Amino acid sequence: MASHYSDKKARRMGDDRLSALPDSIIHHIFSLMDIESCIRMSLLSKNLKWLWNSLPDLNFDGWRVPNKSKAIRFRNLVLRALYDRDHHVPINSLRLVFDIQYDIEDGHGDFSRKFADYLESPETCIRHLSIVFTLGCVVPSYRMPTLTTLYLEGCDFSRNPNCLDPFASCVNLEQLFLHNCGFSEGFTWKITGPQLLRLEITDLACNGFYDIYKFEIWTPKLLSLRLNLFKPLDFSTLHLPSLKNLDLQIFHATTSNRKTISLLINMFRGFHHAQYVKLCSKIILILSLLHGLAALHKQPPPFTRLKTLTIQRREGDSLNKIPDDVLSYFLKGNSIASVEYE
Repeated sequence: MASHYSDKKARRMGDDRLSALPDSIIHHIFSLMDIESCIRMSLLSKNLKWLWNSLPDLNFDGWRVPNKSKAIRFRNLVLRALYDRDHHVPINSLRLVFDIQYDIEDGHGDFSRKFADYLESPETCIRHLSIVFTLGCVVPSYRMPTLTTLYLEGCDFSRNPNCLDPFASCVNLEQLFLHNCGFSEGFTWKITGPQLLRLEITDLACNGFYDIYKFEIWTPKLLSLRLNLFKPLDFSTLHLPSLKNLDLQIFHATTSNRKTISLLINMFRGFHHAQYVKLCSKIILILSLLHGLAALHKQPPPFTRLKTLTIQRREGDSLNKIPDDVLSYFLKGNSIASVEYE
């Protein structure tokens, strides 16, 4: 009789093996899934019914939402998962991918506003945040003191010109990635990060020429900076005293444009603390055509602590070596620095 009862109990436990796992393992499994799949899986067991409300890692992937009705369902799911969760449990990571066109079609941007309100709520505690919008979206001012990592793609800062220093309240931010984000002309945009260690700005989405867009960067602890740009930008202020690694790529600059060369030289002055510098061959070409505009030998050394200069050659590039005058410009006062090619 006892044996029959034990076998019956074992069968019941075997039918619900997921619930028998430790919460930490269940959380790890759920972290590899999008939130809708997590909710569906939680319905398989009454013991897991509300576990998704306390997940430390949230993944909202609406990249392939095929139509407006399913987009509405997806965004309602996102808002429910955020506003109904246990706010006593901090969020380790939150990732949102969404085609914002369905929000724009409503004419009110209701989802964007509610999502921004949640992020800026005093009860919200997030360490790592990743947001990808396919058609651009108004972004909040990011009053998020607990945030340490922020990745933004397709976010449109130009729609909120009253917030020119959007990350100033992220006082603990250590890593910031801006990809294909939009800015507007006529303003000086600031990136303030007292604890920022790594910054990447790639493929800025601007409506006009880059030379009318101004930026200031104040990051006293920044160690690594990566810029992937179409043209040199107008950095009116660069405070980077701890900069160690610089990766600067410029792809579509006009080599004969005096403004292009002036902005490039000005950028170098702001990056002068960098020790390990990687530059694309396009920059070498721009500098090699500097004759008649401003002789390189009259310019101060661009990198005063240079240890390694790496030149990245693109496929089909004919550059075999750095011209002597350009090489002298980079190595001025740095006789021990090495030069490498990729």
